[in-house]
Amino acid sequence: MNHATPTPRTAKPPKLPAGRETKNKRSTRPNQLPGLNVLDLGGGTGKVIAIHFFNETAMNWTYVDHCPAMAAEFRRNLHGHPLGRGSQIVVDDMNRALGQLEAHSYDVVMLSLVLSSMPEPPDFGALRRLLRPGGSLIVTDINPGYTRDKPLHKVWVDGAVVALRTTPVDPFEVIRQASMAGLRVAEQKTIGDASIYYSFLLVFTLD
Repeated sequence: MNHATPTPRTAKPPKLPAGRETKNKRSTRPNQLPGLNVLDLGGGTGKVIAIHFFNETAMNWTYVDHCPAMAAEFRRNLHGHPLGRGSQIVVDDMNRALGQLEAHSYDVVMLSLVLSSMPEPPDFGALRRLLRPGGSLIVTDINPGYTRDKPLHKVWVDGAVVALRTTPVDPFEVIRQASMAGLRVAEQKTIGDASIYYSFLLVFTLD
């Protein structure tokens, strides 16, 4: 594969599995993802993933980010949308939050463009503990060749540009660590054009 320095592109939001049926549905339109419990780790401003689900009326969205400014921006972006009624916002260190969240509570756990901004990988055993039977862990991140060549990533927060230092994430190392924690690869693909890939997507399920 070509590991030149392509500009990273925002991947399409991952397709979330259908949720369980819920009783007494009162929405004025059919819910696409009724009763789905989603854990969005390192959710940032919400403009990469969460925004695509802001109009869902029966999803339960738990957002975790250690940065108060990011969480404040997420609240502003979410304000007035139906998803806000079923959202919980946690501002805390992600690894600490993983130990405090209820086990077997989530249909989907997401790490979207998060691992490359962490000083060390998360505890995949703790991530596995949070999944319900049939649940999925979704991991996306940037082509490691790009982060190796251009480690500084610009992010707008409160009207100012913040430089976020990133580190390369090897998808095969992610697979190895997840497998050691009892997670199985259900899907693996790259996102890009022709011979250049911009990011990768991994989906894990309980082994």
